[in-house]
Amino acid sequence: MKIKRFSFAAFCLALFLLAGAAWAADAGNACGDDLTWTCTEDGVLTVSGTGAMWSYGLQGVPWDRNCVKKVVIEEGVTSIGDSAFHSCANLTEADIADSVTAIGSNAFFASGLTQVRLPGTVREVGGYAFANCAALTSVTAAGDGSGGIQFADGVFSGCRSLTRVSIPEGVTEFSGSHMFRGCAALTAVALPKSLQTLGVSMFSDCAALRDIYLAGDAKPKFDRSMPAGYVDRLDDITFHYGSGLPAVTEPKTLTAAPTTSAVLVNGSEVDFDAYNIAGANYFKLRDLAYALRETEKQFEVSWDAPTKTIALVPGQPYTAAGGELSGGGTEEKTAAPTAARILLDGKAVSFTAYNIGGNNYFKLRDIGQALNFGVSWDSAKRVVAIDTGAAYLSE
Repeated sequence: MKIKRFSFAAFCLALFLLAGAAWAADAGNACGDDLTWTCTEDGVLTVSGTGAMWSYGLQGVPWDRNCVKKVVIEEGVTSIGDSAFHSCANLTEADIADSVTAIGSNAFFASGLTQVRLPGTVREVGGYAFANCAALTSVTAAGDGSGGIQFADGVFSGCRSLTRVSIPEGVTEFSGSHMFRGCAALTAVALPKSLQTLGVSMFSDCAALRDIYLAGDAKPKFDRSMPAGYVDRLDDITFHYGSGLPAVTEPKTLTAAPTTSAVLVNGSEVDFDAYNIAGANYFKLRDLAYALRETEKQFEVSWDAPTKTIALVPGQPYTAAGGELSGGGTEEKTAAPTAARILLDGKAVSFTAYNIGGNNYFKLRDIGQALNFGVSWDSAKRVVAIDTGAAYLSE
């Protein structure tokens, strides 16, 4: 009988351990009271079940942030937790089900997302939910017109590659501040007819923003009650009434022929990689910067890939990147208007420029005028002369 009692006790213990192990396994994959998560070997993390996700701290998530490449939030999930995908640098895509009504603070902060589509069911987006997503280029909020979305502070701030944003009908105000602060590449925004008030410093430090498209016929009220030192750039913006974002059209291409003219810099011939487009000569900025180094018109050139921004700083010594003045090609190529943004001493400027074979080429006279060095053309000798000791003179 002792053996039987021992066997029964062992049996009960085994059941207890198995149940505990099963509970532990479920708890390990839980991300909400009634939600679980799975992640495939190729980095697709799926959240399924019903209800809200738990909120997390920066270190508290049960998945490896570096392994997540895509997030699928399935139907039935009602919210995405705070900091759930914070700093998931390899995360480029998120499919969010229409059942989701709220996205937590810092939910996708500094992730690798390239596009964001908010379902029409979303009603709340927490502070800095998509902030500092350096690769994010476009945001679309679907919207169903039945109610507005409450955006907290800085939801898309610091998204350096963001170029276009469309806000849906039904949104009446932006209660949070600094919504798009520091989105340096943002060029166009579409706002709904329902919108009455824009938030504090909503577009501060958006140097490239030039166009706001309004579905209605009246401009929203802009809240100017901002902390000292912050400035909204509304004076430089054109408002378009009764329209949405225009379609993105393919740029017109032209033929670029290698220039046959000799180029002199302060009297010495220099072999530039240059092209002639519609009768004007176009040069690489780095070639020009290298040729003009240690002169009174020297300038520094830098390139920020995420925002596609070229920065020129007059008077600064040029830092060679390698490959400058490597000589030009001998065949005609296709030239398309460049998508790069140009900053001169930190201010956005407009230059005539083309992308040829993956490199940006700029009209020589535009650069001469901006940096104030002499540019002349001798048609008889077919010589272009650059004189750093002379001021620029218009043709």
